[in-house]
Amino acid sequence: MFIINMKRFFLLTAFFSCKIMFAQTVDDYFHSSAQLFIHGKKNEAKQRLQEAIQKYPSDTKLRGLLAKIKDDEKKNNQDQNQDNSDSDKNKNQNKNKDQKKDKQKEKQQQEQQQNISKEDAQRLLEAMNNDEKKLRDKMNEKRVKVASSQIEKDW
Repeated sequence: MFIINMKRFFLLTAFFSCKIMFAQTVDDYFHSSAQLFIHGKKNEAKQRLQEAIQKYPSDTKLRGLLAKIKDDEKKNNQDQNQDNSDSDKNKNQNKNKDQKKDKQKEKQQQEQQQNISKEDAQRLLEAMNNDEKKLRDKMNEKRVKVASSQIEKDW
């Protein structure tokens, strides 16, 4: 009987000592969550704090840290939204500037085309006249050859 009581005593002692060794205190949860928050792992820190608050619902340090993390997330979201709106404004301004530049370029190109078109028209006309003269000369040469070949007949 004494041996059985001793076994129970050792088993219970071992059980409670393991539970004590692996149990986390409020400070352990707080410090581990704070470290996660500092290293940028906000979601993990938030989950850890929620677990701790379930175990220790009346602790103000844990609730304060959780509130700090939530406030920080709100600020980051607001900053991102503001950055997005600023970038959208910049994009719209850049688009407007690009559109104005495109319109100006189109106007300049049209003006250049109109100016160039007069010069090009003159060049094209000269080139066509030269081609016509060459064709007339070739045709005349062929006519002369044909006419001279017909005369060469010997009877």
